[in-house]
Amino acid sequence: MPQLDGLRALAVSGVMFQHFFGNYYLLPRLLEVGDLGVRLFFVLSGFLITGILLQCRDGLDGANTVGGAALRFYARRALRILPVFYVVLAVATLMDLDPVRESLAWHMAYLSNFYLAKQGFWDGCVSHLWSLAVEEQFYLIWPVVVLMTPRQWLARVIGAAIVVGILSPSAALLAGANPIAATVLPNSCLDTLGMGALLALFAHDPRYAGRRRRLVMLGRNLGAPLFLLMAALHAFGIAQEVYLVGRDMAVALLGVWVIDNCARGGDSVLDRALRLPPLVYVGRISYGIYLVHLFIPDALASLAHRFGWQLPATALPRAALYTAVAIVLASLSWHLFEKPLNDLKRLFPYRRAAVVGTAAAVTEPVVADEPRA
Repeated sequence: MPQLDGLRALAVSGVMFQHFFGNYYLLPRLLEVGDLGVRLFFVLSGFLITGILLQCRDGLDGANTVGGAALRFYARRALRILPVFYVVLAVATLMDLDPVRESLAWHMAYLSNFYLAKQGFWDGCVSHLWSLAVEEQFYLIWPVVVLMTPRQWLARVIGAAIVVGILSPSAALLAGANPIAATVLPNSCLDTLGMGALLALFAHDPRYAGRRRRLVMLGRNLGAPLFLLMAALHAFGIAQEVYLVGRDMAVALLGVWVIDNCARGGDSVLDRALRLPPLVYVGRISYGIYLVHLFIPDALASLAHRFGWQLPATALPRAALYTAVAIVLASLSWHLFEKPLNDLKRLFPYRRAAVVGTAAAVTEPVVADEPRA
């Protein structure tokens, strides 16, 4: 699904734009395009991971147990995510970028979101790691939910998770939590992750075809107006509790509409744009871009001080330099490090064929345009 790589590229571009250019443009700051990109990543993760797990669930038999499917899922996720994450943390620690060393244990344990919730403020170059922690926490729990929940209860369980995600930010604020704690803990992200998961379930099971159409229509008709209303509340600084709930729900609705269109593989102007090779390539390396981008300003400043380099004197060229360096580093990481490790996923296929005689054939399902049996 190359369109989904294009969508990843737009999401990570929004994050970089807000972090590098956001102080210079009013509209992106009001729309919080960085947070929009992160929440869109959550919807996409919920959709793709749930679709894969549902395919694994359909293949459970004597050779494919729940435990075996879960272990292979964890192994594949670990190969994709952990090595480059820990390498970047190691480099940032060796460069003594503040506050990496002081908070390293939290990030090593993928508890960055709990660290920021405790701090109550965004803490420099480690601030973006909260969303990676949320993803890992989701990956840890979600296979158990999807693989072990009775089929007739799965839609209700996902719906309950969405409700928890909707209510959690306001409940946290009413309980006296700081605004960061109200938004970065895993329960507060279940609305976007859950909406992606619900779309995957409806796309996977033909019995839910009608519900899928209604969900996508709801996303198309309600997502954009709700998002603009929440942006207006943010611009005027009113109804913070309503804003926190409504903004994420708006992104979730918009996300299911866009992702459903991408999964169906249409030929609209948007589909063709999302399939443009440069956009697809940026989407393919988007994990590396997201991981390194916020370390770059401090890292370049440290190197410039050490070696007497001159960084651009004005803010916009400096931000453009940060963006270019992030893309170059992520590209090198992908080709030299991440992709070779990613290729080892073949050792952990999602489905394993039954043993015939003394030889076992190993098969892996194709993740098609729409996850289905």
